Amino acid sequence: MADAFEQKATYDKRTAVYHKGNHDNPKHIFKMLGEMIAQRQAEDSSFALIDIGGANGEFVHYLLTRFNGLEAFCLDYSEDLLNIGRSKVPQAHFVCGDARQLSMFEDGRFNYATMLGVISIFDDFTEPLDELIRVTAKGGAAYIFSSFNDYPIDTLLRWRYSGDNGEYNLGWNHFSKASISAHLDADPRVSSHTYVDFELPFDLPYRADDPIRSWTETTAEGNRILKNGLKNLELQILCINT
Repeated sequence: MADAFEQKATYDKRTAVYHKGNHDNPKHIFKMLGEMIAQRQAEDSSFALIDIGGANGEFVHYLLTRFNGLEAFCLDYSEDLLNIGRSKVPQAHFVCGDARQLSMFEDGRFNYATMLGVISIFDDFTEPLDELIRVTAKGGAAYIFSSFNDYPIDTLLRWRYSGDNGEYNLGWNHFSKASISAHLDADPRVSSHTYVDFELPFDLPYRADDPIRSWTETTAEGNRILKNGLKNLELQILCINT
């Protein structure tokens, strides 16, 4: 299992992409999740949400533009990113912490909890998943955005660029729906869960300078697929009702 130092080293190397910030150009996944929340929550009602692994607060910034009554929290491992968020989104709360240990928050503190592109960093998905559920209130919902394996196989992945003799990076573990669903089905705090497909409605260019970044390709059948230098990305939103 990767220890905290290995995870932090990888995290610090990959967070440079968030240092500039892109708060005024929301990602498509932000809009999808905003719509899911809007179907459950009136835009002028009061509720609390935490984005776990939220980097510089781009997602909570987007949500605050949509929901007037939102009490927004962004938790991340990097103080540098949190400081960017504090300057860009002063109306949100920024907390430094580990997704596997959210002891600063009581049970059921939030109506909604999100984890976008984060769970694949960890070798044991149960730790962050259990904490995500714990801080979500009864009758609320948690959302995890990641790539999940349709086959009953869990993969732990390490990668580095050719020619790089340094440490291998984390971040693209591939957990199966079978394992995750079995864990959720055994948790009495979870009333139901489902997986929602994610597909970009536009193209992303290939980045030769950083092929770990995602891009799109079009198949012979005209379907747009998302991939990176490791694999095809069959991304989904795991929706957990508590």
